[in-house]
This record gives sequence, structure tokens and C-alpha cells, in this order.
Amino acid sequence: MSRGHKSYSDDLTQRSLERYESLMRALANAVWSVDAEGRFVEPQPDWQSFTGQSWDESAGFGWFDAFHPDDRERIRSLWSLAESARTVYRAEGRVRSARSNRFRPCIIRAAPLLNPAGEVREWTAALTDVDAEVKTREALRQAQQKMELFHRSTREGLLVVDREGIITEANERAESLFAYGRGELDGIPVERLVPLEFRGRHSELRSGYHAHPRARSMAAEKNLRGLRKDGTEIPVEIALTPLNTAEGLMVMAFVRDVTDKSRAMELAEELGRRAEQEAAIEQRVVQQERQRLSRELHDSVSQSLYGIGLGARTALALLSQDPSRIEEPLRYILTLAESGLSEMRALIHALRPETLESEGLMAALKRQVKSLAARYDLEIELKAETEPDLPLSAKHEAFRVCMEALNNAVKHAEARHVTVSLRPLPGGLKVEVRDDGFGFDPEQRKPEGIGLRSMRERVSRLGGSLQIESHPGEGTSVIAFLPGEAQSES
Repeated sequence: MSRGHKSYSDDLTQRSLERYESLMRALANAVWSVDAEGRFVEPQPDWQSFTGQSWDESAGFGWFDAFHPDDRERIRSLWSLAESARTVYRAEGRVRSARSNRFRPCIIRAAPLLNPAGEVREWTAALTDVDAEVKTREALRQAQQKMELFHRSTREGLLVVDREGIITEANERAESLFAYGRGELDGIPVERLVPLEFRGRHSELRSGYHAHPRARSMAAEKNLRGLRKDGTEIPVEIALTPLNTAEGLMVMAFVRDVTDKSRAMELAEELGRRAEQEAAIEQRVVQQERQRLSRELHDSVSQSLYGIGLGARTALALLSQDPSRIEEPLRYILTLAESGLSEMRALIHALRPETLESEGLMAALKRQVKSLAARYDLEIELKAETEPDLPLSAKHEAFRVCMEALNNAVKHAEARHVTVSLRPLPGGLKVEVRDDGFGFDPEQRKPEGIGLRSMRERVSRLGGSLQIESHPGEGTSVIAFLPGEAQSES
């Protein structure tokens, strides 16, 4: 009998570890599981929420119908290949989104879970919505096309000027650039296109160029401006090329409106900034999701596994000492395994304890406090009068801070008495967990572990504060303030 219980608990532990590893590989918008052949054999809330499919529509292989009709055959084919090879599955396809009521580009990944015999027991799958990334790429592609079209259609203005500085020829682009009508530039002095303050100097430079003609670019010169017919000035770049003709030496002046170039550069820079911002936002979102999942797994499943390990060691010790007492630790292991499985489901569905949404923070804490007190033979006092008037997200963080502090008191401080108090204050909620454990010197403590970092991150994310008070031999107090629409203290 005892071996059966141990085998069952080992199997549950192994399955929890497999789910843990699988979930760490699949950070996504939706997570679900199928059987070894790829069928939905039980409702998958994440998938149904994302696609809008009902259970009847998605059951069996019906979930493939959520893909775009043009993608289904390819998705099925790739799935069959991964299924036969028992390898990680990855595919890109368009999936119907219930929220946007359209097909959105997504990346689908799946990993096989094997039984002890090495056969595929089921697949854990994840979907990542990459619609924003695809839109960003498309926007950049369209912008590049527009830029190429802009450069093809924008020709430089061309002026042909004789030794006396008279314009003998001008193309349409030059006429448009300087706001002259067709043929109006022909026969006028080129200095008329130069602002008044530069005309004297320009005449000297022109004479000097005719004395030593050569191809020359004036793009690097500062404050090079042209004067339009309407009196407005524009920044320009000019390249000069000598031209020998039957009428003598002419100068070809290629004039470029730098205003257009500046606008194009600004557009390119703006598109680049937007692309960088999109990439940075996406990276932050992914990092935040990873950190959030790490905290959630640490606060729930890993603690259940830790307790299972303690219970298993107790059971092994009793097996040789007093087999008649082995039932209690085995039941404890079973309870933790079921709790871990329940927490894992909660992570997949909402990453929140179910009792928080259905019964509130007080009920969730009372249940956990009662369980911890019985499990570790502790005296835990819960001080709270009414359900805090906080958003569900703040209650969730308050619950996790309390549980992390309680587990630290049990695992590290070896406390015998712990007080958990919730006190509504103007503008928020004060949470304090005080134990009578070993305590420590804050000035000499080691770098913070993931548990304390997790509490700080949770509180900081809501704009709150976390304080740790401790002295050797005098216990430790974890004090958090969570902002929100809390009730005022009476």
C-alpha cells in the first residue's frame, strides 16, 4: 500500500515538473494541451478565449478550423511531421481572434510530454500573437517603397549659365524649385536666384570659377540658399560642372532642394525610431512576462514541490520506524500534489489563485493560513476586519506577498508564531507579516534571493513600497504598502 502511494506521488511530482518545464518554454498569449494525436479531449479555456470557438467547435480536431482556410493544410502537415518525429513543433499561421474579429498572424509552438515508456502522452502548446510585429515590418516595407518612389521621381534642378552669368537653359525641375513658370528662367541673371546678401560675393565666385573651371560639389558649404520668385528662400546643395560649347564655356549647375532631403531623412529617422520603439516595447513585454511567470511559478508550484519533498522524506523515515503512521504524510503529499496541479491550472488559465476571484483576499488568506498552520505546527494569527477595497490585481499581489513572507518564516527563520495583518489606510493597504524566528542583521545579509526580489517587484509594479525590519534573535517583519482605493482606517 505504501509503495503505491509513493509511486502515485512520484508520478504527480514528475508531471508537475514536466508542466513546469513545458510552461517555461511556452510564454505566449494562449496555452493549451492536446492528446498524443493532436485532439482536444477536454475544454481549453485559453484557446476558446482567444479564438472564440466553443467546446463543441474545437473538440477533437475542430480546433484546426480556427486557422485561416489557406493555412490549415500546411499547419496540419507540419503537425503530422512533428507528431511522427516527436519533436518540438513550430509553425506560423493566421488564427481567428475573437477580440479583433479577424485572422491575426501567430506563431504556434508545441512540445511533446512523454510517459515513462518514452511514448507521447500529450502535447503542451502555446500561441504567440505577432500581429504588431508583422504590422511594423509591413509599415517599414511600405515606407521604404515610398522613399524609393520619392527619390526616383525627384530629379535635380538643372541650370546652364554662360560666362556673363546669364541662364541659357533650365529644366522643369529647376523652374519648379525656384517657382518660375515655363521658360521664365531663360535669359535672366543667375544672381537673381541668390539672396541679396550673397549676390556680391556670388558674382566674384562665379568669375573665379570661369578662370579655373572644374567639377565641384558645393554640398558641404554652409548656409547655401536659393531665392524663389516669391521671395522665399530655400536651402540648396549645388554641384558645378564645366561644359564646353560652340558658344564658349558654360557651367552646368545641378541644384538640389535640401528641404526635400531633410524631410526624407526626418521620415526615415522617424520610421527608424518607431521601429526601435516597437522592438523595445515588445522586448519589455516579453521580459515582463518571463519575470511574471518566474514569480508565479516560484510562489506556487515550486512551493508545492518543496512541500512534497518534505512529506516524502517524512514518509520514508516512518516507513522504517513506524509504518502505521505513514498514511498521514502520504495524504499530505497527495494534498500538495493536487494543490500544485490546481495552481498549475490557475497559472495556465489566469495565473491567479481561484479563491481570490470567487471568495476574495480574506478567504484566500484564511485558507492558506489554516493549511500552513496545520502543516508546520505553527501559530499563525490573521488580523483583518473586512475585505480590502482594492482592485483584483492589487489583492493578488497582496496575497503573494503574504504567502512569500509566510514561507520564508517557515523555511528560513524557523518561526513558531507569525502574525499577518491587513490594515486599510487612506490611499491603499498596509500588509505586515511579523515572525518570531531567528532574524538577521540587514547590514550583513547576503544578496536578496528570488523570493524577496519577487515581493519587491510585485509591490513596485503597483507603485507601492516594501520594507524589511529584522534583528538577530528578534524575528523579522515584512511591511508592504499597496496603493489603491482602500477604505480609510476607522
